[in-house]
Amino acid sequence: MALRLPLAALATAAVAHAADAPLPTWVEVARGYKQVAADNNVVCLLDATKQVSCAAPATAIAQWPKRDGEWSAIAVGGSSVVEYSYTNGTAVVSDI
Repeated sequence: MALRLPLAALATAAVAHAADAPLPTWVEVARGYKQVAADNNVVCLLDATKQVSCAAPATAIAQWPKRDGEWSAIAVGGSSVVEYSYTNGTAVVSDI
């Protein structure tokens, strides 16, 4: 399911240490094999090169550089994850 989100709604969140990464199964949310995992406090992004970036709190929005030099954003709330693509201006919503 895709929906559009305004750029103004995006803000950079504080970065958490990768050691705080949650342990559930990674869920693929977008092309490029990017995956996310989340618990109540931390959301982490695993990219195709196996690099892990984390952000907290889980209800915040964080930005990570994409492999092609563009940016995407991840937001987590409840049991859903949203990835916003600046490249095509759409968002992908996934359940975790």
